[in-house]
Amino acid sequence: YKAITTTIRLILTLALLYISLTETSSLLTTAYTIRLHAIETYGHIIHEFDPYFNFRAAQYLYDNGWQKFCTWFDYMSWYPLGRPVGTTIYPGMQVTAVWLVRSWLPVWFGAREWLFGPNAIPSNVVAKSATEMAAQSSFIVSKVASFMGTVGMKWEEMSLNDVCCLLPAWFGAWATLITGLLALECSADFIGYGKGNRFGTVLDKFPLIGYYLQRITTPIRKMLVYYSGLDVSPSHSRSTT
Repeated sequence: YKAITTTIRLILTLALLYISLTETSSLLTTAYTIRLHAIETYGHIIHEFDPYFNFRAAQYLYDNGWQKFCTWFDYMSWYPLGRPVGTTIYPGMQVTAVWLVRSWLPVWFGAREWLFGPNAIPSNVVAKSATEMAAQSSFIVSKVASFMGTVGMKWEEMSLNDVCCLLPAWFGAWATLITGLLALECSADFIGYGKGNRFGTVLDKFPLIGYYLQRITTPIRKMLVYYSGLDVSPSHSRSTT
């Protein structure tokens, strides 16, 4: 009997893992493709005022560096007074976009082309000599570019405009994943990590709806608790002092 129970637990755990990974992949793909609708329809174009201002700030950071960006006073904003952009902006988006253009994406695209061929990278990237980029970049980037040139990789750059257009799609998928992990943290009680609400959901706390939801799903939850090993009863939780 114990061997049969162990086998059922293993099969159910693998099935839950497969379903979770499949659904996660589907949701992340949907979150990504929804945000590509404007790009597929109109191309890599910055729309509206706020996104264009963020792009303009990213362009200034890209062209002039961090120190000048911090002291940048923009006479074209808040006319005729102007705006000290460097001290009145949350620069996370700009810093991320410039870092992707200057550091991460050239390495990522260069490695993909080197491993899988030119069809593995987007058509809107520009190939440059990694050896030449090593002489023009910062210390860390120059070392990476020098290594890429040694092994025959190219420095594949995507324009700042295209990166800023694609950022919502990339980070939309990441936000979806993090939201799902947060929901998992709130609804499951993994072994040894506190009581949680034992495979419940946020809806359990709603008046009336939560009552009927628990009544209907209790048999299913008990089966998951017993066979999957994902949840434990409060008596088996790690004790805290």
